[in-house]
Amino acid sequence: MRYYFLPFCACIMWISFSGCSKDTGRPSDLPKLFPCRITITQNEQPLPEAVVTLKSMDSGAKYATSSGITDENGLVAPNTYSYKGVPVGKYKVTVKKTVEEGGTEVSTGPGTTRISGAKVYSLIKKEFTNEITTPLTIEITEGENTETLDVGASARDFIYTTQ
Repeated sequence: MRYYFLPFCACIMWISFSGCSKDTGRPSDLPKLFPCRITITQNEQPLPEAVVTLKSMDSGAKYATSSGITDENGLVAPNTYSYKGVPVGKYKVTVKKTVEEGGTEVSTGPGTTRISGAKVYSLIKKEFTNEITTPLTIEITEGENTETLDVGASARDFIYTTQ
């Protein structure tokens, strides 16, 4: 059983961080960020290695997305782009975790391979993976923010087969 979410997370984080360089420093228009620690559970058990995204419910928010990956205890401390913390506001919370099964390793060049023909399944119910349908919300206030959110029973929904 291989976990498929790591390449997905790396891609999302690269897209989120592109254009943000340590050389440019913190953007002057970045609002003050506050510590946020969210524990994600599934059936009241910690959910490790899940991608958690906070999407601002304020359509005019310039820095509208914060995200992170849960640790072995289901705990995530979301960042806004590459900066620790989350701006004040109300957010929809999505949770994603996938698993990849089967398939065959295929060489794509010297020293590189990929898996072809693997089936990818979501381990989270579909409603929690979409910012429109998720019932999970959080309000970030000034100071420390701590919340526990549960995604209910585990799922095993087929998403796609790798090429």
